Amino acid sequence: MTAGVRAFVVVAVVAVATFGEGGASAHSLLVSHLLLAAAVAMFAVVFPDSGYAASRGPIWAWLCFAALAGAGAVVAPYAYAAWLVLIEILAFGTLFWLASCAPKALDRLLPPAVALLASAHGLAAVVQKFSGSRRPASTFLNPNHLAAWLAATALFLGGAMPARTCSVRVRAMYGAAVVFALSGIFVTGSRGAALGLAAGAGALVA
Repeated sequence: MTAGVRAFVVVAVVAVATFGEGGASAHSLLVSHLLLAAAVAMFAVVFPDSGYAASRGPIWAWLCFAALAGAGAVVAPYAYAAWLVLIEILAFGTLFWLASCAPKALDRLLPPAVALLASAHGLAAVVQKFSGSRRPASTFLNPNHLAAWLAATALFLGGAMPARTCSVRVRAMYGAAVVFALSGIFVTGSRGAALGLAAGAGALVA
């Protein structure tokens, strides 16, 4: 039960981060941070999960990185910007913690959610293109940001399709989502995303 809720929070945060200027708007940040704060309160304080034991290597690596980031923030010339960066680092660490505690549940929830999001954003970009937008960005602030995200989703789904647990129907759904994602990349005209997609596809084939 708790693993499923953890995975749901991770998926919800990922989904929210694709709306509101690619997760940069005040409302998008507020919702994603509230979700993470609620998850921390639930799983670290109220219902701690004793069944998960992280290896010490990643923990020490994370603590060292956090210490360096904190030290940099102390001497930063623009304290407010440094504080915002620390908040985002903490948010990322929290999301990683939630995801690492529920890998099996996340394997079931994340690919379909990514397929739905990629289809929606790719289709939205195509509609915006035909509506007269020179370089559509869907709900992202920048068309290059949208294209980079769509490239990542296409590669993610491309890697998920060969899984033995995928039925023919699920593979068809993922394939359609990849087509929508590629269409979105095409209408944005992002050369960087196209290059990243080609490199990622080569890595998948290898």
